[in-house]
Amino acid sequence: MQPGGTGVVLAGTGDPNDVLDSYYGAGILRSTDGGNTWSLIQTTPDLQYAFVGEGFAGFAWSTTNPQEVVAAVSQAWEGVLVGADFPNRSYEGLYYSADSGATWSLARITDPNGQDVQGPLDAFTQPDGNAATSVVWNSLRGVFIAAVRFHGYYQSADGIQWARLSAQPGSSLTTAFCPTRPTTTGSPACPMYRGTLAVNPITGDTFAWTVDLYDQDQGLWQDACAASGNACTNSAIAFAKQWDTSALETNSPLGSATIQNSNYDLVLAAIPSGQDTILLAGANDLWKCSLAMGCVWRDTTNATTCMSAGVAEYQHALEWNGNNPQELFMGNDSGLWRSSDGIAETGPVCSSGDASHFQNLNGGLGSLAEVESMSAVGVSPYTIMLGLGANGTAGVKSTGRPTAVWPEILSGEGGPVAIDPTNPSNWYVNDGAGVSIHLCSQAGACTPGDFGTSPVVSSTNVGEDGLTMTSPASFLVDPVDSSQLLIGTCRLWRGPANGIGWSAANAVAPMFDGNQNSSYCNGNALIRSMAAMALPGGGEVVYVGAYGSLDGGGTSPGHVLSTTHEFERRLVSVG
Repeated sequence: MQPGGTGVVLAGTGDPNDVLDSYYGAGILRSTDGGNTWSLIQTTPDLQYAFVGEGFAGFAWSTTNPQEVVAAVSQAWEGVLVGADFPNRSYEGLYYSADSGATWSLARITDPNGQDVQGPLDAFTQPDGNAATSVVWNSLRGVFIAAVRFHGYYQSADGIQWARLSAQPGSSLTTAFCPTRPTTTGSPACPMYRGTLAVNPITGDTFAWTVDLYDQDQGLWQDACAASGNACTNSAIAFAKQWDTSALETNSPLGSATIQNSNYDLVLAAIPSGQDTILLAGANDLWKCSLAMGCVWRDTTNATTCMSAGVAEYQHALEWNGNNPQELFMGNDSGLWRSSDGIAETGPVCSSGDASHFQNLNGGLGSLAEVESMSAVGVSPYTIMLGLGANGTAGVKSTGRPTAVWPEILSGEGGPVAIDPTNPSNWYVNDGAGVSIHLCSQAGACTPGDFGTSPVVSSTNVGEDGLTMTSPASFLVDPVDSSQLLIGTCRLWRGPANGIGWSAANAVAPMFDGNQNSSYCNGNALIRSMAAMALPGGGEVVYVGAYGSLDGGGTSPGHVLSTTHEFERRLVSVG
């Protein structure tokens, strides 16, 4: 929103969080009447650059000149997968507007060697520019500051001309690791895949948190303004102080300093509190610390463990009320939450009172669920399960009428789901990347505890095919024999639903393509969807659909294949 209560509101369309469901946008929505009516801006006035197919990481308004605003345009992964960009027009990077967002122009970003990362007079950077992942305005310094993927952090007084900060946060964002590379995107060797920024407007201090391509933490750094009056006595931005973020890190296959899913969710806020600064750091969970108390981090949400706060995981947006810094707003995969007391949790982590510090604001927003899968209708049309992606799995058991409230029956990734058609008490859910199929077998309503802590069928059962899969594998209850499951990886498997007795012989079709002599899926075409039907004369037909060319389709992108009858060890292409 434009400062001063003018009624101008900007909304960038497109999700800049890099996963398969990060859908692309169509441009900038602009309202001049507080959101009652909107107009869509898709290109610069000269039509040279377009926003279509991209995502927006944020806007920053100048308080020196309130007509001036900067937009950080980033990548939307789904746009890459489906080719939504306008070739040689859609362009990521930094843009500025001098008329309150009515028209936009590409900014110029220059490195110390005099070469441009981007500029309106420069050659087009292939394939579609350099992603800007965060932008802020520091009113005491009178500058914009922005993060540019694989390049580093930059500043500008007017949003038009940008220069690389001479003091980057940490020692790794050097020009040797992060070269200019005109006409092509930055180097993946630069340890900055995503950077997020925050400013305390009272102290003028700026904070930067960075992760690399492999979600490895590069540190949370502070620039001290040393404010005097309305200016900083430290004239140049220097991220000299690093705050310990080891509590936010985990040891994963990606590395020992992993910020889980930080390519998807990384957000920061610096909130004034008297002489103190309260930092909020959002990744999967929302963490809080007081700088005056040495920044001892507290996980305020614990969304995948005790869930004491009742707040969903995957944090994407943090805002606070400038007139009342105790009022905080959190946006995540499941919607919008508020705290009216600055998340004043006390006592041990996972205390029973944690939920009292948050209010769920989703009641009036309508459904925010993204339905990724749905069980087939069985005995009752009112008994059904839904896989909701990052929001887990929801399901209801009813025979007489629709259910208004759908409970979450399993957390994790809400992937493919299935109800046994011959025994509707058996509910199956694949809730993790690859093969992690859990079973709840009871007549009453299923709860997370009823699915158990371990899957009944896992990647171990399917020759470790699931180890290289980034999404839950498709599966079905076999329509001919409900004691068997059909599972699609880079090949078709059929085996006992209870997980007992699986072997290599349960692979009823070979790998589709690639190295077919490999012991598990490794670069082969992957199955995205499945359907099966019993045949009147006996046997069955099974159809599988492959992923697209950019997200796992291998040499069979978008193909539909089938096998019939007694699972001949081959698949026949039907389209």
